[in-house]
This record gives sequence, C-alpha cells and structure tokens, in this order.
Amino acid sequence: LGKILSGAVNPSGHLTAIYVYDVMSAPAMQNFGNAKYLNSSIQPSINYSFVNYAEGIYVGYKYYETRYEDVVMGAPGAGSFDYDSVVAYPFGFGGSYTSFAWSNFHYAESDGTITVKVDVKNTGSVAGKDAVGVYFQAPYTDYDRENRVEKASVNLAGFAKTRELKAGESQTVTISFPATEMKSYDFVGQKAYILDEGDYYVTAAQDAHEAVNNILAAKGYRADGDAAMTGVYRQAAFETLQNDGVTGTAVTNRFDDAVAEDAVYLTRANWTMMDRDGLKYATGYQDNFETREADDGLIARINEVGWEYAARPASEDIDAPITTAAENGLMLADLAGKAYDDPDWERLIDNLKVSEMHGMFSRGGYSTAELAVIGKPRTYDYDGPSGLNSYVAGWGCFGYPVQSLLGATWNTDLADRYGEMVGEDALRSNTQGWYAPILNIMRTPFTGRSYESYAEDALMSGKLAAAEVRGAAKKGLYVYLKHFALNDQETNRQKVCTWAQEQAIREIYLRPFEIAVKEGGATGIMASMNRIGYRYTAGSYPLLTQVLRNEWGFRGAVITDYVTDGGKISDQRLAAGVDLELSTNELKLTSSKSNVYRNALRNAAHNVCWMVLNSNAMETAAEPGFPIWLLILIIFDALALIGLIVAEIMAIRVYRHGPKQLTDQQRKRRRIIRTVVIAVLVIALAIGGYLLYSYIMGKQI
Repeated sequence: LGKILSGAVNPSGHLTAIYVYDVMSAPAMQNFGNAKYLNSSIQPSINYSFVNYAEGIYVGYKYYETRYEDVVMGAPGAGSFDYDSVVAYPFGFGGSYTSFAWSNFHYAESDGTITVKVDVKNTGSVAGKDAVGVYFQAPYTDYDRENRVEKASVNLAGFAKTRELKAGESQTVTISFPATEMKSYDFVGQKAYILDEGDYYVTAAQDAHEAVNNILAAKGYRADGDAAMTGVYRQAAFETLQNDGVTGTAVTNRFDDAVAEDAVYLTRANWTMMDRDGLKYATGYQDNFETREADDGLIARINEVGWEYAARPASEDIDAPITTAAENGLMLADLAGKAYDDPDWERLIDNLKVSEMHGMFSRGGYSTAELAVIGKPRTYDYDGPSGLNSYVAGWGCFGYPVQSLLGATWNTDLADRYGEMVGEDALRSNTQGWYAPILNIMRTPFTGRSYESYAEDALMSGKLAAAEVRGAAKKGLYVYLKHFALNDQETNRQKVCTWAQEQAIREIYLRPFEIAVKEGGATGIMASMNRIGYRYTAGSYPLLTQVLRNEWGFRGAVITDYVTDGGKISDQRLAAGVDLELSTNELKLTSSKSNVYRNALRNAAHNVCWMVLNSNAMETAAEPGFPIWLLILIIFDALALIGLIVAEIMAIRVYRHGPKQLTDQQRKRRRIIRTVVIAVLVIALAIGGYLLYSYIMGKQI
C-alpha cells in the first residue's frame, strides 16, 4: 500500500460495479431486505420470506446507462433523469499515475465472429497498465416492447488488460466474440434466444458511460463520444436461436413459475413506473420486516417436499433393476481418458453396493467417500473463496485477495494464476475440492457477501471465474461454482422465494455459471439454499438437470449448500440432480429399495467419480510405498536430534569436569574435524532440500 501511495507502484484497477451518490436510486433497492409472507393461518417465519427481482435485466450500469441514453434521445417514457447528479463513477472507471491514448480502432466480422482491435499508448511519464472494454448495443424494437424483451443500451462483450507499458510504449489489443453473444432471451414470444433485425453497435471504451456516448455519437446524437470508436453489425432478419450453441440441445422456458403473481416488472418502455416505489412487491410493514399477503395455495406450494415436486418428468425415471457388487475387477483409474458416456462407466458402477452409493450421496460434507472396491480414494473438499479454509478443523492456507478485488484487475491471466496458486496450496494440504469461486451478482451494495463476488456484470463474472477454474485445474483441484443460483442476498437466504422473469434469470444470474462451465470446464457446482419462485434450487430438476446438464453440457457433481434435513427433501434433491449432500451426518432417503431411486444413485455415483477421476486425487492414490518427501523430513529430524543429543552430552561433560586442557595441535585437529562435519551437514541439508523441492515441484507439474 505504501508503494502504491508513494507512486513506486502504479495501480491499474477498474470498477466492476457502478458507484452512485444515492444507492436507493437503483431499481433493485425497492425489493431488498427482510420481507415475509403473511396469511390468516400462519405467523411470519423464515419459511415464507420473499424477494422479487422487479428490475429485470436492469442491474447496475445497465439501468443507469440505458435510462441516460433514452433521455438523450427523447424516448417515450424516459421521464426525468439527470445522469451527472446520480452517478459518481461509471462501471469500468479506473485511475492511474500515467495516461493512455487509444487510436486505430478496427472493427471486423467474419463467419459470425466479431473482432475489435485498438492501439493503446502510454502517453504519460511512468509505466502502467490499462483495461480495454468492448461493449455492444442491440436494437430495441416494437417486437421487444410487445413481448417484454428488455434491452440495455450497453452490455459488456469482452475485456482485456494490457501488459505493463513503459512511457511512450504502445500495444494493439484484440478482443473477439461471437455475434450470437448479442442475443436476448424472449420468454414470452419465441421462448428462446433471439436476434432482432437491425443495427448492433460495437464500441471500445474506457468505461460503460464512454461506451454509450460513443454509440450515441455514431447514431447522430450530440454526446461526448467518439463515433470513430464504433462499428456496426447488421442483422438482416429476425432470428430465433432455438438450440444451445455448444451442445445443440433445445433451449426453452424452464422457469415460468418463477414470476411473482400480481408483481410489476421494470420495462424500458416506461421508466417512470419505478418512481415512488412503483416496483415494490411488499405491500405492508410489521415487526421490522416488510409483508405481503399470501393465499393458502402459494403457502402449500412453498411447503411441497418430495421426489414428485422436483418437476422431474416421469419419463426420466428408470424403474429397471440395477446390478450391484459385480466384482468385475474394473477400477476407477482404468477409465482415465475415457469419455463421460463410455460404456465402461456402467460396468464400473456395477461394482458398487446400494449402501455405498447411498452413503456417498448423503454424507458429502467436506469430503467424498472412499469406494475401495473401485479404487476411488476419499477426497477432501474445503471452503473458500479467498483461499482454502477448513471451518471444521479450524485451519487455513494462504489468504488471497477477495474476489471483488480480483475482479477489479480486469485480468483473466491473473485470475488463472490465482486459481493455480490455490491449487498449489491444495497439493500441500491434501485437498482435492474447493467450495469456490462465487458467481453470484452484486445486485445491490448490500448483498452481505459482495466482497466474494467478481462484479455486477454477468460476462465479466463468468470470464474471470472460467480463468480461475482453469488455473485450479492445472494442479488437479476441482471447484464447486456457487451458489447456483439467484442467491444474491444473505438476508433469509436459506429459504427465500426469489421471484424473477426468465430473461433476467438467464442473462444476469445463470450466465456467469454457464460461461464458467463451458469455457472453464468446471466439474463441480454447489446449489444454493434459496428458491427460484417457490421451488428449492437444490430440488429443481429444471435448474440442475434441464439447464445445467442438458443445455450447457455440464459433466460432474452437484452438491448442496450445508444441509441437516433428510427424508423427503433428500428424495427431492436426488430427483433434481444433486449428487452430494453437504452434511457431516448421513441423511437418509425415505427408501433406497426403489429401483427409481437406485438408478438415480447410480447416476450420482457416476458424476462424483467423474469429478474425482479428473483431479489430483487419483495421482495421490496411485503413489506406491513410503513417500520420499516424508523420508527426507525424517532424516532431517534425525540429524537435528543427534546434533542436540551430542551437544547436550558435551555440555554436561564440561559442566562436570571443566573444560579439557588441549595442546595447540589438538585444538587445530578439532577445528578441522568441526569444519569438516559442519561442511558435510550443510552439503547434506542442501542436497536434501533440493531433492525435496524438486520432488514437490515435480508433483505439482
């Protein structure tokens, strides 16, 4: 900190959330905090809390910049809004002890990929780094207004950090992204992603406000922007994107029941609807919490628990008998390098007993069970996200900067290194799984855990997390992306009903996880404690299977957040797609004799074994004999102990008999012997230390 303040080090951070003078001006602040349902038959309880994401996609800068543009353009429904008196610092704002100039903006599109290049020059007197953001604007059309498809005026499409540039030095920064990144989710008309016909503006900018001004200048409006820093992508016709771009799986509505009844949701067509608490879902106030009346039908749906309430299609239930305890000799290590759907996986799981699969599923807190019959070792999973910590045992490894600070670097290479360093700690602490990183969104400044989130922007959160996941994987550490999903406040987070429209669910809150799964290759997910609508997230088949596994192609294990209750709720978790319950006590299913349940347990075992196979656990399990590093440390300890004993004996002799009178020749001989012994010990310690270091670094590689 002293070096930064003195100027010896040049900071280069940029904000990952917009800073406004009055946080209550954010639409999300109208629905935040402690709100509970009431009806004639119940008293307020944590079981019946709620929050409504009435702001939709207009989170953070996407609200302020969009309303600003509509005021500048004189759009209907813009209302009264003075950007400069509301916003202190825009999303992407950064400072430096030097200055930068951008030039030679280049925009190109080829085969559906958009590429932006810009030259960044250090025009100051000291070395420094700069962050480049690329933003896009999609057209807001009559179709969108009619079908409640919302469009922000600017959206982050990509970002990059320059290397450290010396005074006068330049670097060409290149950022590419698929044109389909500019899609929007239409949950009313097409029930799929769409690209509207029209012009899509793409610009490079220091921050989100400069980006919208560049676009306004390109459209001919008077604004403090640079039209020369803007390109245009022309979408010739309306297009519906019905299938996922990676897996090819059909994409359609999964959360129609997550929209709050009788609620108002913000639309760009009429900004004034948010004035005077026009978005508030609560209607009353009692005993320090907001309230809303709930009918018996809603309370009954909130209380629904069991296999049948996971919204799992009956066609997915397999009622065929399973093979157990086959003893066919196949081991987990034999499947190394094989695909997830290789037939050998079925043969491997055939070796397990129902009790072994049930035990691993129901007692997955901070470890996954050893399955000796197939050579699966016990693995150890610990908390994060700012380094490894065991809250149970009370120990921790290095503490790293919090994720909000990592986000402010705008540097995916640094995020990769961050994950790699935690992975090194994992090797030293016999850790295979990490309950991190957090991909929840900074919906408001009062989430309670904003310091554990990267940003208010979905794409930035996803890109940084993907890099962190890749870095951890280099050391064989698997992660559990958390908290999946819409867990964006701590108040009542355990069972709160989170109401939201599907466009916001997908574009804002699921998008970071999607990027981390597809680009980062994450093999672990931690479900959240809240509900999406009235359905528990860890008991939601639409979330954990239809979206996560089927649409995105996720392969690996889903774990709950900490749980203590079993029975029907465990049934629902298993039905939804949970593979591990984060509990240190064994939570029982209502029955493990049902073929449907047993087939689901087989699938869970497959997912956990896949995650473990692709980790450092198998390398550790395969080590034969006595570890060389432990042998070296024992030798060090033995030498130290011998030295202490000899020194103590000599001290006692001197005390009892006094110092021995020696001739000059004897003293010389002793000095030579002492010098040789010390030299031998130093050389031995140096060689041993080098061997130990080489061994550890070799195992890391």
